[in-house]
Amino acid sequence: MRYPILHKLKDRLNQTWYQVRIGDRLAYISALDAQPDNGLPVLTYHHILRDEENTRFRHTSTTTSVRAFNNQMAWLRDRGYATLSMVQLEGYVKNKINLPARAVVITFDDGLKSVSRYAYPVLKQYGMKATAFIVTSRIKRHPQKWEPKSLQFMSVSELNEIRDVFDFQSHTHFLHRVDGYRRPILLSRSEHNILFDFARSRRALAQFNPHVWYLSYPFGGFNDKAVKAANDAGFHLAVTSMKGKVKPGDNPLLLKRLYILRTDSLETMSRLVSNQPQG
Repeated sequence: MRYPILHKLKDRLNQTWYQVRIGDRLAYISALDAQPDNGLPVLTYHHILRDEENTRFRHTSTTTSVRAFNNQMAWLRDRGYATLSMVQLEGYVKNKINLPARAVVITFDDGLKSVSRYAYPVLKQYGMKATAFIVTSRIKRHPQKWEPKSLQFMSVSELNEIRDVFDFQSHTHFLHRVDGYRRPILLSRSEHNILFDFARSRRALAQFNPHVWYLSYPFGGFNDKAVKAANDAGFHLAVTSMKGKVKPGDNPLLLKRLYILRTDSLETMSRLVSNQPQG
């Protein structure tokens, strides 16, 4: 288990003990019997395709294969990893809850149709939960005919069909675009405009989820205005594209994530998600 450390104590023999809470009781664990918590992995995915139909996005790092994704999820399941919600991640960041030693958060950015087509069945098969950060202006009124050469987005009905596995959170409304210099447009918008967009995104997601408390910055880009707007909009956590694990006490609006590529081996995945310091 991962226990938030309430206090660090020394006994008469100068041995270190950690005070933790187990249920409604205080307990003490010797430092000799404890392992430092090196952080929780928050995994990031976007697009997912079968190898034989992926002719356009084969060299795009944000596109993984159905085969690789299935192997990765099977690996997590076989090793007893729990998949956490963003609510649980929030409790962890704020040092409020105990969590399993082996745990991950699975996130998908954008809200692409391939998530409902390919990721959802795999996650459901393995009894896993995930979070989808949705660009709300791109939600379709009706499902589109599948076309693997295009970036297609989920419809209202497709989102409703995967709600038993996915929690829907914000990836903004109109701010998931880049300017002429290939920079996220969020970086050039006023705080007022950013705040307005965040609020619009939360309203659009309310039909699926009354608790839109979490944000993924478009393209992982942020600045002081965006962070302040996220706070003012009422977001509890926000994730970036900065690489690393999430640790208790991290800035809740600047959380790191990890990318596992289609070409990464399961040994690479093991190194990333295990409780080892990130070098």
